[in-house]
Amino acid sequence: TPEVALWSSHPRVFLDVAKTGHAACPYCGTKYKLKAGEQVKQH
Repeated sequence: TPEVALWSSHPRVFLDVAKTGHAACPYCGTKYKLKAGEQVKQH
């Protein structure tokens, strides 16, 4: 609906970019990519 903010229009999801450096949202298709040379810190 028009009253719903775009950021809350689908469920929150965890996107694992650690393995490949990129991921896509399964709901809206937005693509995320780590910056060149950036690494994910492990726990």
